Amino acid sequence: MSHATSSSYPLSGSSRVAVAGAFGLVLLGSVASIWLLTRQVQDVTGSPGVLRETFARTPALLPPAPAPTTTATPLPKAPPNTDGRILATRRDGLVVVPELAVEAAELNAKESTIQRDLEILETLVGFFRSFQYGENPFGGENDEIVAQLSGRNPRNLAVIPPENPAIDGRGRLLDRWGTPFHFHPVTHEILEITSAGPDKKLWTTDDVKSVP
Repeated sequence: MSHATSSSYPLSGSSRVAVAGAFGLVLLGSVASIWLLTRQVQDVTGSPGVLRETFARTPALLPPAPAPTTTATPLPKAPPNTDGRILATRRDGLVVVPELAVEAAELNAKESTIQRDLEILETLVGFFRSFQYGENPFGGENDEIVAQLSGRNPRNLAVIPPENPAIDGRGRLLDRWGTPFHFHPVTHEILEITSAGPDKKLWTTDDVKSVP
């Protein structure tokens, strides 16, 4: 009589120990995971159930947005006022007004007067002022002002040619008695011119002043 053979075999003692050990490791890992998760959900007070914030409540400060930039377009300056006079450029680069050069040549003429000399100077300075946007020649000393009137300015305008006989070797403009004129800028638009007169001394009774 034959016996039926079973397809399953009972676990041996060593196999049972191995299975129990593996199950214990899985259980221990699960407990450890639950413990770590509990630690992560505790807040700073130790109360469970509240997730610990890993970022600051206040968001990081960002640099302020730059203000919109607007490029201001400067207004163009008005063109120089020539008062209808003709300009000419010399070979040396100086810009002259032939009509004014003729008037400047009359300075200290024997048949003329100091009053006429001052009138001529007022005309020359007035044209320079209108050509330079209403500004007087810069400076207060005689040679500083004469340098600009004779061409040393941004526009190379010479309302009185530098070789005019009334200008001495030091670049000063002299009156008909050989004394430097006194220039006094009253404002940016008013320039007072004074001749020391026949006694060649300023601030005496024979001084002659222009009338701006």
